[in-house]
Amino acid sequence: LHWRELGLQSWQQGRPADALVRFRRAAGYADKVSQSLVARMYREGVGIAADPVLAYIWMDLAAERGYRDLLLERERYWNRLDAAQRQRVLAEGPALYATYGDATAKPRMETAMRVERRRMTGSRTGWVSSMLHVELSDGPEAGWPIRGDDYYRDAYWDPAAYWCMQDQIWEQEFRGRSVEVGPLSPVEGPQR
Repeated sequence: LHWRELGLQSWQQGRPADALVRFRRAAGYADKVSQSLVARMYREGVGIAADPVLAYIWMDLAAERGYRDLLLERERYWNRLDAAQRQRVLAEGPALYATYGDATAKPRMETAMRVERRRMTGSRTGWVSSMLHVELSDGPEAGWPIRGDDYYRDAYWDPAAYWCMQDQIWEQEFRGRSVEVGPLSPVEGPQR
């Protein structure tokens, strides 16, 4: 989350090359939002030369957990590729998956979470008082106090709780939404 926020900050400040570096770093910790932003940057040629093949591979990584909106976007990217580009996807995709796919990136994130959680301020039993305030030294939240019980919430430090939170965030995006489709009508013109 830290590297994604720094990437967004760089993007907003008009520094796309810095944003790309930061999004890739977040992507290395299985952050699907960052992976989709890297895909977008490759698709649009922002901060890097446009490359529809790498754009597709990054969007495929982002869609790896089956989140609906990312799957739909991945299919849009695929439909824009020609046969030669699709062959490049098959040739180049495995190398990116080896570094950024969930099989590698989730354990990397889980290790980082465990290491950082051991540095926790509070009691030895794991209790954190709401009176404790944590002030970050860098990043978008630098200088802002955060309540200890918010900062050390399990959803940010326990791997199983963190992945569950991520899934819930994506599921809520489409909860309650519906699409109404009108009646079918014939299309005039040559049939394929």
